[in-house]
Amino acid sequence: MAKAGDDEDGVILATPMIPGNTACFIVSAMNMTTNAAVLQAWVDFNGNGTFESGEQLTTGSFSPTGATVPVGGLNAAKLTFNVPSDATFYQGNAMVRFRLSPAGGLAPDSQIGSVPIGEIEDYKFTLAKIGNLVFEDRDFDGTQDAGEPGIDGVGVMLTYAGPDGVLGNSDDAMYQTTTGSASGQQMGEYYFCGLINGTYKVKFTTPASMTPT
Repeated sequence: MAKAGDDEDGVILATPMIPGNTACFIVSAMNMTTNAAVLQAWVDFNGNGTFESGEQLTTGSFSPTGATVPVGGLNAAKLTFNVPSDATFYQGNAMVRFRLSPAGGLAPDSQIGSVPIGEIEDYKFTLAKIGNLVFEDRDFDGTQDAGEPGIDGVGVMLTYAGPDGVLGNSDDAMYQTTTGSASGQQMGEYYFCGLINGTYKVKFTTPASMTPT
């Protein structure tokens, strides 16, 4: 997929990869054949260090079994996919494999004879997370003291400013969660995982009969 003289530089993770949401790769790939080719992709969503059949991207632009690469190729094409709600990744990294082949239908590491069919490129995208606690600040000092419980069910919206880094433009992306909604979280906790480098804004829905501090 890489340009002539380069190796494994044809894919960019253009958006956060937040579980339960849609994400996007920007892909440049050559196709010098006389027919459309197929680009398959796998993401190590469960973070176990291997690419499994159930981790192949089959949603969005990759539906049902891969993305179409027309004759001549793709130039900074936006290819979308869904991130499973239970994705955990591996030590804060998204491990991704792409295979470009004439007909698709390949496993992550399948071979015919001794020669791999289709180009293989592996990527590691570093991810981050943001999270904190919404609690009942009974003495209005901005610090959670003893006896000040977390508040479940508070709506939290995260806005990603997009590639231009400017909030309020058309390339913004918004994600929502609720405090205490995920398994293993303490009362009032919230987290957004799968973030990429960029500018973000967090906004809360103030519970009824309360004032933000």
